[in-house]
Amino acid sequence: MTTLIDQDYCNGLGHTTLAPNITELQGLGIEFFLGFVLVLTVFRACDTHKSNFAHGNWSSHWIYWVGPILGDLTAALLVILILEAKPETKMNEIY
Repeated sequence: MTTLIDQDYCNGLGHTTLAPNITELQGLGIEFFLGFVLVLTVFRACDTHKSNFAHGNWSSHWIYWVGPILGDLTAALLVILILEAKPETKMNEIY
């Protein structure tokens, strides 16, 4: 990715416009590369030679459902209960 992104480009991924220091050719290269990786990953995951779905092998399948769901819930609880800034209570609001 460092060959596709200008060194001054920082915290701009995810925007729908190009940063002033990114050329249209670089933007095209970034979109091409990321789209290529995404499609290649999906096609490799759906490969019938490797897929449990195609072979009817469902042993331990629950792990691939429960693991990510528990990870998501744990991350959400961590943010809500620990990392989220609590509003400060003023002394005059207590009494």
